[in-house]
Amino acid sequence: MACIFSPLHGLAQTVSETDSYFTIAESCMPADGISTRTISVYIKAATQYSPLSGRQVTLYSSRGPASDTVVMINAITNANGQCTGRISSAFPGEVNIYGICDTATITENLVTNCSFETGGITSVTGWTLGTNHGRNVAAFKSGNYSLRSIFAGAGGTSSYPTNLFALEPHSYYRLKGWIRDAQTAGNAYFDVNDLSYDLMLGVVKDNTWRYTEGDWNSYANFSGRVRCVTDGTPAGTVYFDAMRFYRIPTLTFLPVKEIPIAIQAESTDIRHLGGGYASNPSRTGGVSSVIWGTFWCFYGDSERLIVYCRVPQVWTGFETQWFKVSVNAVAMYNTANMAVSIDDANTQYFAVNTATVTVYTTNTFSLSVGFHKLVIMLPNGGSTDLYLDWIGIGPVKNAIDPPAFSREEISIFQDNKYVSPIWEFNTAGNTEGWEGYNGASITGVSGGSLNLTTTNTPAMMLSPWINVTASENYYVSFRMKVDKGTTGKLQWVRKNTPGPLGERSFALELDNEYHVYNIDLHPGTGYSMWGNTWDDIIKGIVLLPSDALGANIQIDWIRISNLPQNGAEVKITYFGVKREGRIGESIPITLDLKNFGGEPAEFVRADLYLPAGVQVANGGNTFGLTALYDSTTFSCTVVSYTVMSSAAFVTVSGKNFAAETASCTITIVARLASDTDYPPVPNTVTTPYDVGMYYFPGWKESAKDVSMGSLGWDRIRPEFSERKPYLGWYDEGETTIADWHIKWMVDHGVKFIAYDWYHQYDMHFLEHAINAYLGSKYRSYINFCVTWCDHFEGHTRDLMLEVTQYWIDHYFNQPEYYKISNKPVVIIFSPLQMKDDLGSTTAVLNVFTEMRQMCVNAGYAGLYIIGLGLGGSYVAQTFKDCGYDAATGYNYSQAGMSDNEKAQRSSPYYKAVPAFKYAWEEMQLTGILPFIAFTEPGWDDRPWAGANALVRTNRNKADFKSMLLNARTFADSYPISGKKIVMVECWNEFGEGEACEPNNLWGFDMADAVREVFVGDTAHIDMIPADIGQSVKQWTFSTGDGPWYSPMAKAGIRLSSNTAGYSPVYDTITFTTTRADTISRVTMH
Repeated sequence: MACIFSPLHGLAQTVSETDSYFTIAESCMPADGISTRTISVYIKAATQYSPLSGRQVTLYSSRGPASDTVVMINAITNANGQCTGRISSAFPGEVNIYGICDTATITENLVTNCSFETGGITSVTGWTLGTNHGRNVAAFKSGNYSLRSIFAGAGGTSSYPTNLFALEPHSYYRLKGWIRDAQTAGNAYFDVNDLSYDLMLGVVKDNTWRYTEGDWNSYANFSGRVRCVTDGTPAGTVYFDAMRFYRIPTLTFLPVKEIPIAIQAESTDIRHLGGGYASNPSRTGGVSSVIWGTFWCFYGDSERLIVYCRVPQVWTGFETQWFKVSVNAVAMYNTANMAVSIDDANTQYFAVNTATVTVYTTNTFSLSVGFHKLVIMLPNGGSTDLYLDWIGIGPVKNAIDPPAFSREEISIFQDNKYVSPIWEFNTAGNTEGWEGYNGASITGVSGGSLNLTTTNTPAMMLSPWINVTASENYYVSFRMKVDKGTTGKLQWVRKNTPGPLGERSFALELDNEYHVYNIDLHPGTGYSMWGNTWDDIIKGIVLLPSDALGANIQIDWIRISNLPQNGAEVKITYFGVKREGRIGESIPITLDLKNFGGEPAEFVRADLYLPAGVQVANGGNTFGLTALYDSTTFSCTVVSYTVMSSAAFVTVSGKNFAAETASCTITIVARLASDTDYPPVPNTVTTPYDVGMYYFPGWKESAKDVSMGSLGWDRIRPEFSERKPYLGWYDEGETTIADWHIKWMVDHGVKFIAYDWYHQYDMHFLEHAINAYLGSKYRSYINFCVTWCDHFEGHTRDLMLEVTQYWIDHYFNQPEYYKISNKPVVIIFSPLQMKDDLGSTTAVLNVFTEMRQMCVNAGYAGLYIIGLGLGGSYVAQTFKDCGYDAATGYNYSQAGMSDNEKAQRSSPYYKAVPAFKYAWEEMQLTGILPFIAFTEPGWDDRPWAGANALVRTNRNKADFKSMLLNARTFADSYPISGKKIVMVECWNEFGEGEACEPNNLWGFDMADAVREVFVGDTAHIDMIPADIGQSVKQWTFSTGDGPWYSPMAKAGIRLSSNTAGYSPVYDTITFTTTRADTISRVTMH
């Protein structure tokens, strides 16, 4: 929204973009359309730094007038160069504000006198100066002055604005400015006064004005200041100028939540004034246990959270307008005195215990229709910590009643009897008790269906009161047609479980046809964990049929029962090739099927039709499956000996479902020329970052029984063939394989490989990959180190000294071994288990001291030991007491997931990006131990974990690149002994779905993301063996990749001809059963 301040003419001086600025009173506010924040603008001259009066200023919000409103307070800049406006909005979201005055752009700045233009020689207006810091006219970047330091000698000094800035906790701020460093020794930088996760923004010492900037998270800080620092025994002169410090974004409009509501305490819809996110925290002191779930934790006095909310109406049966607030909470160490208030009044106090997570509920209070503010606060933070799980506010009929935390619960209270959980919608005009809410506009019941349109999101359908025993009814089924959206949700109200509703998401089918959705709510079906269970007595359900605005929906019927409903419904969810192929190369073609129906699909047949010149690499082009219960993937390899690009088709048919057809394009290009029969030489790149790549050696055929019990490609190839590496199902341990890996890593900016290394109970195993590296032709192009995967109990002093000597004899003496300050680097996977086994941190420290002395005796400066772990000050202090030099992580599969997502075992990958950054900073914040940022391109461990797997959906290059960019900034801010180190998990953990190695699923995307962030987005050629007619040693399997090899754990029948279908098969067939109960019927003659 723009607001125009009237101009005065006769302008003589130019407006300074650097020295003009605006401030805004508070940077978070409710999106209620009523509350306002004042914007104060200060216009300064470019030459004199004097205030400019009578200037026209236009203020803009990034979202424009359709979302935000700016109201004038005064019309022109006054004698102080100041004018003001107010902003308000009814729309939640982030807003950046900027102004235009003449041709200058005006932005926020919390630093007054940022270019040091006012003051004396030894003083700067509004600043406290350090020793031998003063205002200087000889060298400046902006205006006529800068801040000069000639401080020399031991120690350091700093200059800073005298008054503290008011900060919004848990917000990002950007610090930037110019430094001219002419020192011969020491440091010069901007920082944030040594607050949490402080920035240190310096430049090279070349006596040239250089720009620097960085972002900083305020976390629990309410105030702070920036500084110009010289330290580290400086010698010489340095200048500082043109500083800016401002919030990103300028302003956040928080949603106004409609009562009734129960909301997770860590939700970003809540304003958090202090405290921090905590996942599964461990209690220490007196009681040692883990509290399962995600919490918001208060640590200090008067930390609080605010929920902006609104009573939308007076409900029938609730005319008293009485409400109650409930908080699910637990204290640490000592009893916490929690305060709950409404509209800065009606304060009630609770003594929160340390024994269990408990629901605390207020007495009744009256609320009118309209906007309100709910505050939860910790008054006695100095003596304990308070962990909040969820907060709810809702109406009550009587003072003794529990509050209703959802609109569904209000509806249940209003019903006078419960109904049978079967709704057929066969009577015109009869909704059978279902209500539309929040934009679910019911247009009628006709033609045997309930019809509605979504006019808001999330649109909800509320069931009438039911009384369903969850343990006897595990399916909620409905037949629905929807034309828009991607995801629907089912929620449920439990009789004896207050708080947020149980929830399960489901994907929508958008082909304008009816589909049966059978929502399986059995324990272990991907949702049922802590806090989100389908249990108790179900009193009502809520159906959110689409997440899209303007969706047209028809619901034929809804049923709750103990069996899935309706017949089979098979759909092709994917058919295609992941990349173009080369002449003579076998390329994979994949078909994914899913049965959305309520009964098995019988005698499933898939027929593949290939374009001329393309053929299946071995066998026929038809596949049969006796029964499809859920989903399956068929795959085979095809080959062509001519350059071509044309369409392939597949038809899927069977006995009890409608046939499906799909097509894809197959492209074959010429091979690249090669003058060698060996992997091409790596292309060395230049980067200032030490990118370390974890490596899992789990892919050698002869070692598969050792590596976690018969896993390897036997677990990947059958069910997850789309993860097939570009090297194929390679037999790890060959030097040619190691050299392809080295080439790809070097080409993409990786500096060292951190090999998973296994030694326990006097046994080495899975050393084939590191041995192949040591025997490789290209080992000199990349460094390596070991990650001791000590997944066992029983660490002893003798064992640890034994492995140290082994490292010295076999690895440390190699010229490529990765070192920090001439100390070989070793990463320890299980530091806390090691501590428990040895008995204390002191015992670990003593053994580490001996290990380091062994390395000194071998000619090194010591041993640099890095521990894997997260968890803030407790973990950091434990590591430090044990003697670790630094900490990092390996993987963090649940990063950023809500409790509901953890319960469903599924969450989009993008949520992990900020959560990883928070985890790094939580450790670094302690100031106890250096931390190395670690990253991962996703997580999907279905091959290893099966039904207990956790899946990060929509894993993609763009989000992984965002995580890597955060890691790069972190490494810039926190180098270790001059090295900017970043870890990446993993090169080839295909079982966990976090692989950067080129493969059919992602191609080179993840490796290219690493290169683009740490090397630059420059042109390069990504080459694979097939491009130059090469291959590497492969595993041998009892069944081949084709034709149409079925990877699912169901009995597949490969046919030697096309006489399949659902008629009896009169031909030679072979079949393999991988489950005792999978073949339901088969006729053989």
